[in-house]
Amino acid sequence: MKPVYHTLTLENPKNSLIYPHRKGQNTLYMLAIADFFLDILFPRLCLLCGKEGDVLCMECTKKLPPANTLSIPNTFALYAYADTRVKKILWHFKYHNGRSLAGVFAQRIYQKIAEECIFSESSHLEAKLPSENEETKREQILVVSIPITWASRWRRGFNQSTLVAQELTALNGKFQFSPNALTRIRGGKRQTAQKSRADRIHNMENVFAGDTSLFGRDVIVIDDVTTTGATLREARRALLTAGAKVIYSFVIAH
Repeated sequence: MKPVYHTLTLENPKNSLIYPHRKGQNTLYMLAIADFFLDILFPRLCLLCGKEGDVLCMECTKKLPPANTLSIPNTFALYAYADTRVKKILWHFKYHNGRSLAGVFAQRIYQKIAEECIFSESSHLEAKLPSENEETKREQILVVSIPITWASRWRRGFNQSTLVAQELTALNGKFQFSPNALTRIRGGKRQTAQKSRADRIHNMENVFAGDTSLFGRDVIVIDDVTTTGATLREARRALLTAGAKVIYSFVIAH
């Protein structure tokens, strides 16, 4: 029984999680091994149709409704959050330790990047292993995830957007995951607890900060869900303030 990690179509297999020598990939590699043995003991069933094989089968994935276009520049969403199937999948991902869905979402975002011809002119996505050469590193596209509060991290045990960002980075050597490029400098309340659009916008004011590694770099931002767009707008503000050149944001649902 193949785990979700092994069903991805990679441009370069040496960038995948089955090659643990890549710096920063050991944790994901161990999780992949654990998932492999769990799949033997407890075969995966599709969350939506119950078919054995993947946690979200290809047939069901294709039936998920696409999201509407967002008003935020260079921001793309995969699925419509109003759909009950999308909500069920995200609920499993965030609150039932559905880590294996990260690979599914990362692959879909990677396809979206290709569909939108993002970085097609200045930063081609030829697959190759990252080089230690400093100039080559500067050509890589930084991938960052939206930081969550420490309370949310404590409850779940992980940041769901970070899992997707790490899986996306593993698909191509031109991506460089940067866990500290975007940080949360104050807590703020949970966005889902805010009753109005104005409250959500106010709650996210000056929450994030970017570091100096962002200067002159192309950046991909990963988040799970956006409604008003307040979180993504605040992240863009912080990244641009830190000197990021071009910012593209991808969310699972809107």
